[in-house]
Amino acid sequence: MEEILPPLSFTRVHKSYIVSMQAITAIHGNTIELEDVQLPIGSNYKEEFIKRIER
Repeated sequence: MEEILPPLSFTRVHKSYIVSMQAITAIHGNTIELEDVQLPIGSNYKEEFIKRIER
């Protein structure tokens, strides 16, 4: 699935989750919010995720 999604619009935040960058409403430590859903940010993905957010 990850290979067919546009890499500028989606990112992996956990081994079980790929999210739309536009759907993220908040970031709290190791958790992201997508409207009313909270997802963990995996330790293996956090550094790359933070780099993507800071762009």
